Amino acid sequence: MSVLTVNMVMGGEAGQGLVTVGQLLAKSLVRSGYEILVTQSYMSRIRGGHNTFTIRVGLDPIHAPQEAVHLLVAFNQETIELHREELAPDAIVVADVSLGCEGHACLGVPFQQLGQARYHNVAALGVVGALLGLEQGVLFGAVEWLFGKKKPGKRPGRMERFWTQPTAGVWTNPERHSDSRRPGNGHNGS
Repeated sequence: MSVLTVNMVMGGEAGQGLVTVGQLLAKSLVRSGYEILVTQSYMSRIRGGHNTFTIRVGLDPIHAPQEAVHLLVAFNQETIELHREELAPDAIVVADVSLGCEGHACLGVPFQQLGQARYHNVAALGVVGALLGLEQGVLFGAVEWLFGKKKPGKRPGRMERFWTQPTAGVWTNPERHSDSRRPGNGHNGS
């Protein structure tokens, strides 16, 4: 994607861990030196209602959300249907292989084969991190920061197996590390 910002929407049912994966991705992006803007939409806090966690990310300060979606992470079919019209022409949809996302650049991930449903959000974090070109260590650090509070020293879900092969990323910016205003990878920002 050759855009100055990327707008990512993660959607699914309440209870599928959208807030968890959103917080982990947001923390990882900030630690990697990016600027972010987060918005959340809750139709229901009870399992079954459709919810979204949106992150707009870029190199410079971001002051407003954006309509066009560049990266849609769909935890259910409803997410694809509800956000289909918002997809940018070069959008990528990350979804389980069992979901239909015809007509889009769809990255089908076998979430069901990777582990229990409660780990699908962490698997999605690994896939999205690889697509964005984030360093594994930054994401692992965010996961350990969040889950380490519950079980110190234990890495949940063996996140390494969710990581795709090394990639240049769909949205990498070589200026990210040469810009003296930006912290490097591993920055300890919140």
